[in-house]
Amino acid sequence: MTSSSSTSNNSADPLLSIPSLSNLAFTISIKLSSSNYPVWKAQTLPYFKGHGVFGYLDGTILIPPQEIDSLHPSTGAAIKIPNPQYVQWLRQDPLILATLNASLTEDVLTQIISYSTSRDVWLALECNFSSLSRAKAVQICTQLANIRKGSLSANEYFISIKRLAGELALIGQPLTADDIITYVLAGLGQEYDSLASIITSRSDSVTLEELYSLILISESRINHNNQPLQATPLVNVATRHPLPHSSSSSPIHTNFHAPNRGTDFYRGRGRRSHFNTRNYGSSTSVICQVCFKPGHSARQCYHRFDLSYQDQRHNRNQPQAMVAAHYHTADNEWHPDIGATHHLINNANNIHVFNDDDNNQDHIQVANGAGLEILHSGTSTFSSPSISFMLKQILCVPEINKNLLSVHHFCLDNNVFFEFHASFFLVKDYLGNILHRGPISNGLYSFSASLAHLQP
Repeated sequence: MTSSSSTSNNSADPLLSIPSLSNLAFTISIKLSSSNYPVWKAQTLPYFKGHGVFGYLDGTILIPPQEIDSLHPSTGAAIKIPNPQYVQWLRQDPLILATLNASLTEDVLTQIISYSTSRDVWLALECNFSSLSRAKAVQICTQLANIRKGSLSANEYFISIKRLAGELALIGQPLTADDIITYVLAGLGQEYDSLASIITSRSDSVTLEELYSLILISESRINHNNQPLQATPLVNVATRHPLPHSSSSSPIHTNFHAPNRGTDFYRGRGRRSHFNTRNYGSSTSVICQVCFKPGHSARQCYHRFDLSYQDQRHNRNQPQAMVAAHYHTADNEWHPDIGATHHLINNANNIHVFNDDDNNQDHIQVANGAGLEILHSGTSTFSSPSISFMLKQILCVPEINKNLLSVHHFCLDNNVFFEFHASFFLVKDYLGNILHRGPISNGLYSFSASLAHLQP
């Protein structure tokens, strides 16, 4: 009776009935191969636990003895009788074994075909694939350390890292949320540097969902501001020339139109413009805005590309228009320019020069088609007590009297964007934080003198 009682205690409730294992094809859709053990195990564990038979696999439900002690009903002598729980086990374990075998590929099945119980098959699979799992963990960690966003979209990049982290978790080496965030930030390009700085400097923790949203927002802003560069460096420099007095008694109205395709006249800030001068007293009166002679427009004037030409009828009290020309007054301020493809400076004292070739034949093209010689190129930073901006691709052009800041390159290098207002401009990050506020100086947006102090 003692043996019978012991056997009863060793037998768990699952032996009292035989659960049915159904819908295997729908529950375990991926068969085990040599390379997907973590994924396969993630499918099989819930399946067997849900049917209440996982104890057969992990050893908590032992094989009952084939016979148990009993008393002869007539004589009362101790005898051995078949154990009904063992009979039930013989029916249940083969069903579990068949279910396991059905979830294996042919190559894996040939490795465990000699095992007769579900427990033996389960242990054999763990033993065979555990070493592979350890090697897989090392491989995944290496992939996480080397993965880069590159040309991937933010969504593809984030999902790739999450997939690798999920595989580590299945192997039994889960990563913390901070570890995953570290891998994500390490693989982002320099255009995401400001986002990385904001996240790493936060006192509160960042969730993976919040990080994912921030990366998508940053990518959207970067793509929005990432316009293609022109093949030739181009910058439009502007100064003022006066309009002449009109000899006609009828008022002359000068209309300044927004940028139009097909026009040949430029104004400052790198945008095409068209002047349409109309004499309302006479529809045939046209005055050139270059030489100020009647009878033809600036578009037809042969002086329009002549930098040395100066009209003699200069009157400071007359209305003035912006034309492409040299400045005659040096200016140490930096002026944001949406038409400049590179940063331009007229001396190399405050930049780190990485191209100092005296025989350099490179030139930069200005709006009138002239080419100005480039002496050096280099990098630097805007520095102040509270903020620092990177300046890359600075070209030293001594004939440029206004230091021009390429808005395009500045936004890419610092992961920011500009807001231009009537009397000031703002530099913001993609979370909307104001990083710098700049004034207007002599009609031009300018970085303040303190911030414009370059650090080589």
